Amino acid sequence: MMPDPKKFSFEHEFYLTKNEYLKRFSLFDHKTRHFRRFLMFATGCVCLLSTYTLLLGICLLILTIFSYVIPQILPGIAGRNYSELTYLHQPILYGVNNSKLWVHGKYFKFESGWRLVKDWNDENDMISIDTECGPTLWFPIDQLKQIGIYESVVSLCKKHSTHSK
Repeated sequence: MMPDPKKFSFEHEFYLTKNEYLKRFSLFDHKTRHFRRFLMFATGCVCLLSTYTLLLGICLLILTIFSYVIPQILPGIAGRNYSELTYLHQPILYGVNNSKLWVHGKYFKFESGWRLVKDWNDENDMISIDTECGPTLWFPIDQLKQIGIYESVVSLCKKHSTHSK
């Protein structure tokens, strides 16, 4: 029997490791970083061969050098964020029902109504929900689908978020 789509409730415990955090929040995919740098360098070198594209080639080569030097000067923003968000360094209980979202950690509790949902994303295996005044909430898509509430959660996200997909 399917649950009533108007009334539902789901909780799960989730621990986001630093590697998972970086994979989800880094600006670029780290697996293709060296390939992108090589392409920028090669394109810059090819641009040096023509007087019309000489300035573009110089700019691309300078950007390539910066892409190697800047990460050593400025540590990654995503990595620094994970280090500063100490509540992520432990398992956290995430919950959702038809009227609110909640997060319970060892030293804090957060609850929010659906009206404060700012943004949401359902990439890969997790749906992430951002609220205006709290942490990101994470829910496994396969478990939500298994108990038949995934569409209800997505519907509430679409209805209340200020940023639509």
